[in-house]
Amino acid sequence: MREGGKLGQDGQWLVITESVYIENKGWEHQCGETLEAVVLTPPILDGPEKITVDKIPYCPICEVAPIVKDGQIQRSMN
Repeated sequence: MREGGKLGQDGQWLVITESVYIENKGWEHQCGETLEAVVLTPPILDGPEKITVDKIPYCPICEVAPIVKDGQIQRSMN
């Protein structure tokens, strides 16, 4: 398993570049599993009806869920 929350060289989440979007299902990783996400920040109210939530996608089969602390992704030491 690799550490989740990694960006690819193009600045996109690596797991998204390895996945396809399936309508009415969501993002499916190349292993066949549906992606999950952890919330990076609390929801931000951008107006009377718009709420923004930053999420970090990861594959629950191929990656270790990213750990978020104080709005930052915590990286392991290895």
